[in-house]
Amino acid sequence: MTNKIYKVFITIILILVIYYSFNVKNASAKSIDLHQWMIKRAGEVNAWYCTLRPELTKADILSYEELYDRTKWIIQYAEELNYLYPEIHPRRIAKDFFAVVEFETHFVNYKNMDDGKSFGITALTWQTTQAAIDFFGYKLDVYRKDSNGKIYYNEYHRNLLRGNPELQIKFGIWYYYKLLSRYYNGDRLVALTGYNVGPGLDVNGPRFRNYYFNIRGRLEYYEDEFQKLLQEMD
Repeated sequence: MTNKIYKVFITIILILVIYYSFNVKNASAKSIDLHQWMIKRAGEVNAWYCTLRPELTKADILSYEELYDRTKWIIQYAEELNYLYPEIHPRRIAKDFFAVVEFETHFVNYKNMDDGKSFGITALTWQTTQAAIDFFGYKLDVYRKDSNGKIYYNEYHRNLLRGNPELQIKFGIWYYYKLLSRYYNGDRLVALTGYNVGPGLDVNGPRFRNYYFNIRGRLEYYEDEFQKLLQEMD
């Protein structure tokens, strides 16, 4: 009797191990598929954009390592900052923000296109960047006002951020979460449009409509692509 119980126990353990291994492998595969898809898509739109814009050169075309890191950081910070608005899954946030970066800059860390108001691959304004800096407790001055309301900043600090796409992505995702939680009550598409237009956006204005449909079209395209990936996995 004891021997039978032992065999049953061992069988149960083996079944649990196999089940656990399969689910971990399956979950990992889905995560890898999302990241690999982002790398491929980002590489395509980046290379196309660099040939389109005369102020960009071959030096602005990202290497595989750069594509890998920038897309990884989107997924990473969507997960790490999800506590700011946990009602939306971080994978959904990652896809949303990927669409923003694709539309805004096509993943070019465009120093040649910096207009002095926004910068980097996430096209954040310096004022919004300063708010993110203060939230995370970094000691940087990129947009301050003195007692008379005059703007001042440290150019060295700005240059540090211009060359740091990881912080650009971290701050950009933080801002998207802030828009979702503070201004738009989880309305993703309006919050995504607010990323470009600002919190006081006019939903009837042409700028809102243009940005809204550009982002929405990308997200719908992504979902079609993800469905194809899932069918291939099956």
